Amino acid sequence: LDQLQGNPNFEWLPVLLPPNSWMVLSVASDHNDTCLASLAHMGLTSISSRVIEVPELTKQEQKEMLDGLLLQKEWSPEGQVNRRLTRQQRQVIDDAITASPSPLFVNLAYEHARTLASWDELPQLPKSLGEMLDFRLNVIEAAHGKVFVSHTLRYLCASEFGLTIAELEDILSLDDEVLDELYQVWQPFCRRLSPMLFARLRRDLGGLLSEFVIQSRSLLSFSHSTIRSLVEVRYFGGKYT
Repeated sequence: LDQLQGNPNFEWLPVLLPPNSWMVLSVASDHNDTCLASLAHMGLTSISSRVIEVPELTKQEQKEMLDGLLLQKEWSPEGQVNRRLTRQQRQVIDDAITASPSPLFVNLAYEHARTLASWDELPQLPKSLGEMLDFRLNVIEAAHGKVFVSHTLRYLCASEFGLTIAELEDILSLDDEVLDELYQVWQPFCRRLSPMLFARLRRDLGGLLSEFVIQSRSLLSFSHSTIRSLVEVRYFGGKYT
C-alpha cells in the first residue's frame, strides 16, 4: 500500500468480504502508521490487531532463498540449466547476505551470481542494499555502455507506470547520445536502436525490472519501489520531478 502515490485513499478496498475469503495487504514499516490510520478511518478498526510484522531473514532462510533462486530453470542455448557456484563464490555471497538479511538484497546478490562463470573469482561484495545495486549497475554499464543503461533507466523513472518495450525502443532510437555511444565503429543503414541490443540489456537487468499489465498493455517498470528510489538517487540525485 505504501507504493500508492499521494495521500493514501483506500476507499476502493472492500470493507465486507464473502464468507471464507481473506485479503492480504502489505505495507513498508515506515508507512505503517499512516496506512493503518487511513484504513481505520474506513471503519476497519480491528485491522491493527491483525498486523503481522515480517522480520529480517534468518541465516537459514537466506540460504534457502538463495538456493531456491539458483535452482530456478533458466533458458540458455544449450537448454534449461541450473546455476551452480564455486565454493569461493558462494562464501563471498553468503557473507554479503548475512550482513544485509533482506529478501531484496538476496535477490540482488542472486542477480549478480547468475552471471558468473565457474572460473570467475568473485571479489568482496557490498554489504548494503544501495551499494549492492550500484555495484550491479556498474557491471551492467561496463558491458552495455553507461549512456545506454543510464538513459534507459531514466526514461523508466520518468514514466508514471512504465513503458512498453516498443515505446522504450522508440524513445531510445530518438536519443542521439545513446546512438552515438552504440554506433561508434559503424553506422547502420537505419539509425535506430537494434532490438537485439535492447534484448541483451533487458536480460542483464534481470529481476531489477518486471512487466506489469495495465489497461491491457504490458508495461516494463521497476520490480520494486525501493529499486526505483535507489535508481532515482543514482541517476537524478534524488526524487525525479
